[in-house]
Amino acid sequence: MRIVDDLMKRAINVAGRASGNIVSPAVSALCTLAGVATGRPELATIGVPVGALAGALTEEAAGIVGQVWRDRQGRVEHLVGTAEEEAGQPIEELINAAMAEVRLRELLTRSVEAAARSLDDWKIDLLAATFVRGVQDDAIVDDALLLVEAIRQLENPHMRFLRVLATVRQRAIAPPEPGGLFKAGVPRPDRRPASQWLGEDILREDPGLELAFDSLSSKLQGLGLVSIEGNGRARYETYYELTRMGHGCTSYLQQREKATSQNRGDHRTWGGHRAAGPHGVNSPELG
Repeated sequence: MRIVDDLMKRAINVAGRASGNIVSPAVSALCTLAGVATGRPELATIGVPVGALAGALTEEAAGIVGQVWRDRQGRVEHLVGTAEEEAGQPIEELINAAMAEVRLRELLTRSVEAAARSLDDWKIDLLAATFVRGVQDDAIVDDALLLVEAIRQLENPHMRFLRVLATVRQRAIAPPEPGGLFKAGVPRPDRRPASQWLGEDILREDPGLELAFDSLSSKLQGLGLVSIEGNGRARYETYYELTRMGHGCTSYLQQREKATSQNRGDHRTWGGHRAAGPHGVNSPELG
């Protein structure tokens, strides 16, 4: 990435003098906004056509810079599309609404910057939905800012963990012996709420989480998406459960997955193994 950054810096002066654009004015404006706010000039110029760099860089270098710009353009366009779909109004109206208050401006900026760097569709969708919620209800804008910071730190393994917790856990109820007693060695009736999971339950659903289990659970707890509690004297057990914010994220993704499946005739997953799609964004598996 350092090489790409160096190439981008060499291109800034040339790109800054270029005219014309191949993306919509709104997308270009959002890219510029992200670059200015984060102090990264390459984000401010990703709306410039790669042809404007001709003669300034080698063909290979210009190709790298151009592709990175196109990747990030595509991600911001994805954010715009999802935001318009969630709000039911053009992105220009959302931007105008965000310009009215400093926290909303910051929410817009952070959402766009995070989306431009995201490699996953589900993350961009969550960022867009969070931005729209904040614009539509300024009473929750501070919560939306916190959520954007949490979303930008999530990767697919975190979402696989959340996806397990978002499913309905099947309770294991042991058959009693005559007289109401339970056999030795047979699990006792599972009276836990279906939303509470043991670590062994989670790994049974997704064995691939085992190696990084402690790291994933600690991170999700720190971000306020998962609650971790323990109880028991003779046998201490740790339980994992979605928080209100975690439930909100997973519920939105489940609803969007269902809607996408109905509208496009395919089944899209979030948090699974994905192959890189257009614009460098990981497109969901088709199943």
